[in-house]
Amino acid sequence: MGKVTPKGESDQPPEEKLLRAIFGEKARDVRDNSLRVPNGEKGRVVDVRVFTREQGDELPPGANMVVRAYVAQKRKIQVGDKMAGRHGNKGIISRILPIEDMPYLPDGRPMDIVLNPLGVPSRMNVGQV
Repeated sequence: MGKVTPKGESDQPPEEKLLRAIFGEKARDVRDNSLRVPNGEKGRVVDVRVFTREQGDELPPGANMVVRAYVAQKRKIQVGDKMAGRHGNKGIISRILPIEDMPYLPDGRPMDIVLNPLGVPSRMNVGQV
């Protein structure tokens, strides 16, 4: 995000401090302190929101600006995850079965997903019929 913090002045010898004061090299006196995704994790940034006091946002004490990045990650589904369709039907995954245990169509192809029929009429939408 570009968050930087100044380096401490105590770790520089006096000659270095004098040269920096004369030539005005302040750009290298900062350390990159940006928030990063941990190693081994990956995802896609889907939204970035900036909150400032000038816009009237509530911020913690001592903060002038807060930047929030929302990262979406792909992962395998598991029992307890919620799925939703385009037409307002939604449900919770209750079981994950191997292909040989799934119901199959008349031509022999197994079904990918089986929905509870009680979830369909709860939202009267013609698109899901």
